[in-house]
Amino acid sequence: MTYAANSWSTGFTGSIAVANTGASAWPNWTLTFRFTGNQQVTQGWSAKFSQSGQQVTVTNESWNGTVAVKGSVSVGFNATYSGTNAAPVGFAVNGTPCTVN
Repeated sequence: MTYAANSWSTGFTGSIAVANTGASAWPNWTLTFRFTGNQQVTQGWSAKFSQSGQQVTVTNESWNGTVAVKGSVSVGFNATYSGTNAAPVGFAVNGTPCTVN
């Protein structure tokens, strides 16, 4: 999976792409990660975003739930922050930790 952010003084846009490198297709997916600072998601696209404290949960839309083997899904969001905008940590899809490239 890859993560990229484009920051400005009090906000940023985040982009996440996740590849299915497993042996079977995902009929649905849930991506989780956590911020290490005070980042707050304000808007997301290509998925449903929710946040509780620093923990963010992203679930598929009806039209992008199935991800074939060797397929991928991309999502994005806008967020606010103050201070340092450190990259999120602890990425996992369907409970399986992801390797961040």
